[in-house]
Amino acid sequence: MVFLASSLNRLKEAEPLAARLDFNDKGTALMTATVYYLDPDSLRLVPALREIPADGGRSGMARDLVDQLTVAAPEGQAALPEGTRLLHFFETDQGTAVLDFNAEIADVAGTGILGERLRLDALTRTLCDNLHGIDRVQLLVYGQPMTRWGNHLDLEATLETAP
Repeated sequence: MVFLASSLNRLKEAEPLAARLDFNDKGTALMTATVYYLDPDSLRLVPALREIPADGGRSGMARDLVDQLTVAAPEGQAALPEGTRLLHFFETDQGTAVLDFNAEIADVAGTGILGERLRLDALTRTLCDNLHGIDRVQLLVYGQPMTRWGNHLDLEATLETAP
């Protein structure tokens, strides 16, 4: 009974705010982005609108888009493995985005070649649709060119060498 009374007394005490509210702070600017998920019932992509921070520049936007692709949504399955992180993002003058990932991207196995192709398409379409001027991506893992996507897709054949 003593414990209950002391707990009720603490409920009546006002606690100070840990931080003062700044009513002039406008908050984080957001942009609407289209993120592509995998339809669990068929071999197709499902677009979904998401709000992501717009104040981190193109590199921050790319990181936020990749983060969205690692989490399943009501619209569909995540395209990238959980734990996948975009470490670095670079752009070339020719419209290529260079994406440097951590090792978790290597776990991107799908339910066959079509499933793996859909996962790759979800990544490229999400980035190209939201980062205007990007029409190709080059994938790296810890700075080294990614040679395979899942178990079936050979990326070495798609890499272009600079003239």
